[in-house]
Amino acid sequence: MAIEITDIKLHGLDELRRKLEKIPADIERKAMRKGARAAGLVIQEEAKARAPRRTGKLQKNINLVVRKRRDGRISALVGLGSDAFYGKFLERGHRHIGRGKGRRAKLRRGTIQGKRIPAKPFMEPAFDAKAEAALAEFERAVIEYVDSL
Repeated sequence: MAIEITDIKLHGLDELRRKLEKIPADIERKAMRKGARAAGLVIQEEAKARAPRRTGKLQKNINLVVRKRRDGRISALVGLGSDAFYGKFLERGHRHIGRGKGRRAKLRRGTIQGKRIPAKPFMEPAFDAKAEAALAEFERAVIEYVDSL
């Protein structure tokens, strides 16, 4: 015979209920952060390996930042720090116009062309090469964190 309980009122459990509702969101957020960091590290390592090396400054300034976006999603950003601003010129290519008064204005007017420096991409190829590995690492890190609870 089953006992049916239809109306029970417990006092003082509102705070506990709020905490219980919050726990899954906290666990999910922490798991997503750990997964995003693990995936970002895979891309960061590959980008550092592919970056042109002269002084090592470019490799040291390939950074990983994991943050919560305004819409609530977690994102991992692999990019160049401010000390290696020239990395964007290497990645995309640029024009070398030399030095001298009014060179930029002449370039805009079209009176000089400047020397075209070809791109030597390293960030995009790193992402393309390791996207699947990063996704697998993301999945592994999230599962490992959830299982550790």
